[in-house]
Amino acid sequence: MRSAPKQRILYFLIFGLFFFVPFLGVSADIINPENSISLSIQPTTPEPSSQVDAIVESYLFDLNKSKISWTINGSLKQTGIGKTAFSFTTGALGKTTTLGVAVDAPDGTHVEKELSLQSANVDLAWQAYSYTPPFYEGKSLFPVQGTVKVVALPDLVDGNGVPIASDKLIYKWTQDGEILGDNSGYGQNNYAFSGDIFSRPVTIKVEVSSLSGNQTAEKTIVISPTTPQTVLYEDDPLFGIKYERSLPASFSLTNPEIKINAVPYFFNINNSLTYSWDMNGNPFTDGQSADGKSVILRQNGQTGTALISLSIKNNDSFLQSAGVESSILLPTITPTNAVTP
Repeated sequence: MRSAPKQRILYFLIFGLFFFVPFLGVSADIINPENSISLSIQPTTPEPSSQVDAIVESYLFDLNKSKISWTINGSLKQTGIGKTAFSFTTGALGKTTTLGVAVDAPDGTHVEKELSLQSANVDLAWQAYSYTPPFYEGKSLFPVQGTVKVVALPDLVDGNGVPIASDKLIYKWTQDGEILGDNSGYGQNNYAFSGDIFSRPVTIKVEVSSLSGNQTAEKTIVISPTTPQTVLYEDDPLFGIKYERSLPASFSLTNPEIKINAVPYFFNINNSLTYSWDMNGNPFTDGQSADGKSVILRQNGQTGTALISLSIKNNDSFLQSAGVESSILLPTITPTNAVTP
């Protein structure tokens, strides 16, 4: 019976350890100036010489009644009551910009926080594995069910201002918000993907960082699929295919004959294509060349109009197809079904 008071005291001490000690820790966190304010920026990984918007927030102080001072590299840039937002411009590539904020609360508490940014940059270039003719100066576009390779072109420098090689960086790729773990990691500066049967834009993002993590950059692009096209050109017996000028939707045939060559734009490379020619709504198969790309039209001295049309289909990617037609004014034409030499 004499031990009962001692047991109660022991129980009280154990209860105090479990109940009061955690609150002591929380109180210490609240008092810690590092946790009393938060400093955030947008964008989170700004490019060199670009505008950044900063915001300071607090769960402990009424910032609308506090004096807030903003500094860049130690130089005062803005101060005043309730100045919770601040905009600034980052330095040139490789330069470090130190953003500082100081809060003087109404109760006299003074809190400071700093954030250092080292300017870095990364660009994304992409190339579709689709066909374009010789001397074409444009870009090979991304067709539905096509394949695209995206390459990251980072521009990061170390603390000494020396550029960091692209294969010495860490890459994190995402497609439509999904992290591509198998395609991310050290030196993984490119990513290839194939479009599905749905014609919708694809969002690709890359985050690049140095091994130390002091230099970071990110970039996002949206690649939209396009529909393949078919363009008709004259194949001249002396000069070859006249890629510099396509045949218009309507033209007059002034020579005894013309060889028309079809060029498929933005179909998958190395896929099997089927060329189906029609003349005035009737199949014009016997006049095709061996590869199906060209036909020969001849006039017979009578006036008339002919509508020639072509449909191209990809036998390996069923959603890739294109058509074209042209109205030809001539004395008349005879579908001689001539085979192209």
